[in-house]
Amino acid sequence: MGNPVVHFDIRSEHPEELWSFYGEVFGWIVHPDPQGGCALASTQSAMGIGGGIGRSDGEGPGVMLYIEVPDIDAALREIELHGGKVVTPRTPSPVVTLARFEDPQGNTVGLIEGVGASSQNGSRPG
Repeated sequence: MGNPVVHFDIRSEHPEELWSFYGEVFGWIVHPDPQGGCALASTQSAMGIGGGIGRSDGEGPGVMLYIEVPDIDAALREIELHGGKVVTPRTPSPVVTLARFEDPQGNTVGLIEGVGASSQNGSRPG
């Protein structure tokens, strides 16, 4: 069985504009963080995954997807063996443990360590 994509992040210099855009256009429920800068986004679909819409913090606009794996360290070893590059090593947070890598074509992708994240529509990786 393959590893599922379990979360997305949409980054912007002005995420507040995107909160209403995705809510109005796609019917997503967006829950802004009271401290500002990010929001949880629920796609309101059994077929979809949840994610976040937040401030880019100098990274520029973009979209990041996260793949759930049972062991981030093992996944990062495999990634490097197959020509990928670790961008952010294993990083525990209060919510989940995550990492980021670059595939051989330069796409940056995130990893979430298997904590059942795939069942949490709207969860934030941290």
